[in-house]
Parts: sequence; C-alpha cells; structure tokens
Amino acid sequence: MFLKRRTNELLESPIELRASELNDLFRPPPGLGRNAETIKPDSSFGAIIRLENALVSINEVQLRAWNKVAKDNNFQEVTIEEVAMAQTMSPEFAIRRVFYWTNDFLACRNLGLEHFMVLSDLFEELGEEGGLEIELVEGAMSWLEQLQAAEIPAVVISRLDERKVRIPFQIPFPSPLTAL
Repeated sequence: MFLKRRTNELLESPIELRASELNDLFRPPPGLGRNAETIKPDSSFGAIIRLENALVSINEVQLRAWNKVAKDNNFQEVTIEEVAMAQTMSPEFAIRRVFYWTNDFLACRNLGLEHFMVLSDLFEELGEEGGLEIELVEGAMSWLEQLQAAEIPAVVISRLDERKVRIPFQIPFPSPLTAL
C-alpha cells in the first residue's frame, strides 16, 4: 500500500524527477527482498525509455526548429536524416558532429540553448493550435507490451510538456514524465 501511494506521489508531484526518486519507483516491494531475482529474474532489470525517437518520432518539429536556428545564424539548413541522427545526442554534440556548424564549445552551447528556445516556442504555437498529436513508431507498442508482460519495471520520460502534446494511445506504464 505504501509503495503504491509513494509511486503515485512521485508521478503526480513535480514535473522533474531526480535519479533517487526514479530509483524509488523501481525498488521492489517490501518483503520480496533477495528472493525477487529468483522468483522473477527479469524484474531485477529496469528500463528508462525516452518517448522521443524510442517510441514516437518528432523529426518534423525538430527539423523546423533546427532550420530556424540555422537561418537565424547563417548556417546551412539541415536535412531530415541529420535531424533523426541528432535526436540521439545532445544538441551541442549534434551541432559539432552532425551539422558541422562550429567546434567552439561556447558557440555550441549557445546554439543548443537557442534550439531549445525555438523548440519551446514551436510547441507553444502547436499547443495553441490544439497540440501536437504524436504517433507511435512501428513496433513500439509490441515492445512495450513485451516489457510489461515480463514485468520489467519501466518508466517513460520525455522533454516534451504533457500539456502541449496529445498522446492518442495508452502507454502500459506510468504516464510519460517530463525530464530535462
């Protein structure tokens, strides 16, 4: 009972969860202790799943954001393939190693912050238009259902604001969390 209440408190409280709070979500129920791995070997593992790119694609929105940053700073516009690759890394690293705009650390950091602000503005606009409706990538739901069937603890995290994104499907885990 306590664990369920604590889990609900953690999921409903702040938008961001610290690593220690995520660990609390994955902690086995009291009394199960050392036997947990014997009874359910897969439950000793956990999954932290990023909503963007692992489950859904927001490449089109990211493309608009990156191209606005490129235009504002007189860089060459990026392609959808570069955006897809860039979403697997930090914006600063993508600026250096995918877009090849600059190697200057401070310039990369400033461009990364500018991208974040442009992306926030785009989601704000989309929120005013009724929100961005996102769809699962092929095979994602099957994968999530397999994790759930194996009773592997999992949580879905996202940089997206839940209030600005409509998720037209049910994720079989606690609701997506916004994390930075």
